[in-house]
Amino acid sequence: MTVAPSANTLFDDFLVIGLKSAATSPVPTLLYCFRTAQGQGGAEVDANNVALMEFCFPDVDDEQMLKLHSESFAFTLTHGDGTRTFGFSRRLAQPPGLPICLCVLSQRPWFSLFMHMLDILQLNYDLTRFVPAFIDAAHRAALPPPGGSLLVSPEEAPQLAGYGSFRLHVPEEERPTGVSFEPLLTSLGAANLLRVLAALMREQRLVFVSSRWAHVRLSLCLSLTLSLSLSLSLSLSLNLSLSLTVTLSLSLSLRLTVTLTR
Repeated sequence: MTVAPSANTLFDDFLVIGLKSAATSPVPTLLYCFRTAQGQGGAEVDANNVALMEFCFPDVDDEQMLKLHSESFAFTLTHGDGTRTFGFSRRLAQPPGLPICLCVLSQRPWFSLFMHMLDILQLNYDLTRFVPAFIDAAHRAALPPPGGSLLVSPEEAPQLAGYGSFRLHVPEEERPTGVSFEPLLTSLGAANLLRVLAALMREQRLVFVSSRWAHVRLSLCLSLTLSLSLSLSLSLSLNLSLSLTVTLSLSLSLRLTVTLTR
């Protein structure tokens, strides 16, 4: 499978999603959308944003997860024509208030680059000044050849004066880069991981089942499985389905089980 970006830009959109208090549980709310800020909004963008808010906060009923200082995860959106958009997200605590989530959407599966980009945004988070200026400059910057680097500096965005320059390194390949498969091996175990590899090569569907969203890093496991399929250099049709079940257990050492279906 080949990931083919539709435009010569680093990413497609960037969102900041927060939570507002409600009678039963917090409700995700959109704080910033790059495409909307650029006058590219519309009904389709609004509909996508509603869905993305659910992806960024799937566990709003879990009070413990909302207290985490920082958490990174990724997800993949498959469109009707088979193309994929990768979402790279970082949840940040905002004491004494509720957390926020920064989310970059791109057709480029560059894990290491976008996680570095989220590091920069986290360290300099200012939704009124730094975030809009940095995102706009990064989006306008011309992509270098594979293995090169993209420079975001005050010369391209005067609003960044005082923050210095930032360099984002572009990987040499379009495949997912900078990912560690250790969480996948730890969560599944060697035997289940071999079953996953066999299922990918036989073009079977994979259904990951977990009792908790984040304690077993389910989102990360899904993304790593997709990365694994790309690394096989095979033409695979990979359908990842997510099923969450309710449990009374609050243990942090939950096991992740894999069910293979035809």
